[in-house]
Formats: sequence, structure tokens, C-alpha cells
Amino acid sequence: MRGKIRLDHHTKHVLLSRSYLLFLLLPLIMANSPIRSRYEALAKKENPSEFEIDDLFRAAEKQKSAEPENLDVLVWWAASAGLYAKYHKNLGSLRLIKRVEKELVHAQTAHPCYGNGSIEIALQHLYEGAPRIISIGSKTKAEKFRLLAEKCHSTR
Repeated sequence: MRGKIRLDHHTKHVLLSRSYLLFLLLPLIMANSPIRSRYEALAKKENPSEFEIDDLFRAAEKQKSAEPENLDVLVWWAASAGLYAKYHKNLGSLRLIKRVEKELVHAQTAHPCYGNGSIEIALQHLYEGAPRIISIGSKTKAEKFRLLAEKCHSTR
């Protein structure tokens, strides 16, 4: 599928609002990430093309491999991967989401409350947005990480 992807209002809301909400909730500590600026520009578009989404994800993958220990880059990579998976909706997307989960859980375990709870917020949105039957989606886990993020935010 090439060119513009046409979305009805509800689908667009599901695809972009949860991912864009992640952008809005991330702390200012991540202001200098080049992936953030590209993600923000793409999230504001009404109908981003498949090429633009793929290009954003490739750039995020490249930056993540260049800076594997940078947690800011990890969070933006996860957001980009989520957007990529929601548009492609195939078996590769399911594997990607499991990889995102593994890396975010590892980072959250090693650095709880990093960035005012940004990793916890990313995990919350990951569990909310992923399919529940064939993937890792879980309302219970989403609520757990929402509460952890609130706790991180309130202790700052």
C-alpha cells in the first residue's frame, strides 16, 4: 500500500491520539531528541503516508542503535514503533511490539521513574493499544503502569 492512507475519525483517533498523547505527557527533559520533532510533525498530519511512517521508524531504529543506552531515545523509538505497528498490522508488527515491551520493561526495571515516569507512561500506552487476544494488550497492566507513572510524577 503506497500513498496516503485514508482514515475515518475513530480509527485516526485510536492510531494517533494514544501515540500523540504519549508525546504530550513526556517531560521536557526529552526536548532535544530529533525523533521527537519528526514524531510531533507526523502526528499533527491528518493523513500521514506509509512512507513517512516507515521513514520515521527507520530513523528511530538508527538513532536507537547509535545510542543504545539513551533512555530518551528508547522512549521515542517505542512511540515510533507503536505508530509503525498500528499502521502495518501484520505478524512483523506483533513481533515488534513484543520487542518494544521487552526493552521498555528492562529499562523500567533498571531505571524506575526515569524522566518523571516516561517509561511507565510508554508501557501504559503499549498495553492499552496492543490487541488483547493475539498480542500483549492488557487493561490490568495498563492500569498498573498508569498508577506507577502517577506515583513517579507525584514524588517529583
